[in-house]
Amino acid sequence: MPDKSELGLTTYTWGDNSIIPQIDVRSDGVAYIHASKNAQNLPELRKLFAEKGWTMLSEMLGNNQPVLQISGFNNADEIVTLLAGTKAVTGSPSVNQAVPENKKKNLNIKENSLRASGLSYTIGNLLYMAYGFLANNKEFKRIGYTWNIADVIMFFFGRKDEKIESMLLTNHLNRHFSENGIPVQPEDAINIESLAQQNSGAMAKTKYFVHNQVTAIKSISEVIGGGLMIKDGLKSRKEGAAGGTSTMVAGGALITGFGGAGIIREKKIDPEKYAKANPLQKVWMKIQARPLQLGAISGVINNIFNAVAVFGQHREANRTGERRNYIARGLGVGALLIANILYFISHKTGGNIRNSTLIDDIYSKTAQVLEHLDPQAREIGIKQAAEFLGQRTEIKDTKEEIEANLRREIEELRHNPWFATDGIQNPMQNKSATAMKFQPADTQSLVTAGNNQAIQTLQTIPGVKTTALSPNPSLDTVTVASSPLQHTPQVT
Repeated sequence: MPDKSELGLTTYTWGDNSIIPQIDVRSDGVAYIHASKNAQNLPELRKLFAEKGWTMLSEMLGNNQPVLQISGFNNADEIVTLLAGTKAVTGSPSVNQAVPENKKKNLNIKENSLRASGLSYTIGNLLYMAYGFLANNKEFKRIGYTWNIADVIMFFFGRKDEKIESMLLTNHLNRHFSENGIPVQPEDAINIESLAQQNSGAMAKTKYFVHNQVTAIKSISEVIGGGLMIKDGLKSRKEGAAGGTSTMVAGGALITGFGGAGIIREKKIDPEKYAKANPLQKVWMKIQARPLQLGAISGVINNIFNAVAVFGQHREANRTGERRNYIARGLGVGALLIANILYFISHKTGGNIRNSTLIDDIYSKTAQVLEHLDPQAREIGIKQAAEFLGQRTEIKDTKEEIEANLRREIEELRHNPWFATDGIQNPMQNKSATAMKFQPADTQSLVTAGNNQAIQTLQTIPGVKTTALSPNPSLDTVTVASSPLQHTPQVT
């Protein structure tokens, strides 16, 4: 059961005489609906919730209590009023609200390093711009403007937000299922939540997009800034001024480092693959695990060149007695160096989601999709989902742990009395259902979802033997042991 003091659960209780004896409403807009033993009209209640457009997800809480998790409602009163209009509850509920504990939150620099780097970058940029005004250096003013736009955005949108991060991960998972031929039913929570995000307002869409792409925006601004530095370096060399070559090198480093950081997709290191990899492959895996480090290293290179230039300006000012405008530039170098160190330890996705309730929700949503499939296709789906989630930095579990958790969730799902929707075979309700079967084209054929990743996964399933695996030109046909396999939908 979720920690009531942590989530601020409000419990509404009607008693054991009601079909719905209790509901728990989380402070983040999610409710758990309990059902009495031997409740018979749960499918009708689910239909009622579906008509409201609410997302539904059958779950087993930590104390082995089967519940229906719902979200998408305006407030708890909406649920209570809806249930009061049915025979599911009797009388008025007693209400018990658990006030969230005011736990002192320690400042976790590692978790919020991306946002902290945005602040430090912004301070450094402002100091660079101040130097540009004091020294009448339009190049520094222009570069400061270019960088500052992205860094201000990173400060406001780079904060750790596990709710948004879990929603974005759900979207990526939905896209993964679609790309790999795993059918997602209209009533599945993953599908409903993805549609809700697509149909959200412009402000919400902008918030999700910027939070997801904040490091890409940063990379673009740095690449532009690096290009301006190269342009200034070429101009200096043409005019015979000192420092042109070093400026060009620093600009090229920014383009290479931040450009690579923006393009490379972040994913965890697979220990099994890492152990078998050659030294070059191991380096690449480490880069993929923390691609932002490329940008940070290039930023430090730029800091070094600027620090050397500041030292030269200091010596020149001591010799000639000129105004010490370079002090603003030197302070800017210090602020940007701190920013690059913070950026070095940051993740593109925000890192691990520490809220176990949100992680459990992701596992439950994934299990809901996989349970639709027939046993053979489900086995493929489980391995594919474990492979995909095992690469995501939002989830700290290993691929093997994720696979075990998904199998447990599917087993618990089958024994949840709430588990009854169109398209789902529920052994608790003894109802027929519509499901997608992948039937062999002949007696020597095996099942495939019509894509390379699924085909490769077949080799890992116990009892399945494959030889000379090679795809044919047809999208829905592969060759296994020189026998064509065709994926044939069948309704049962």
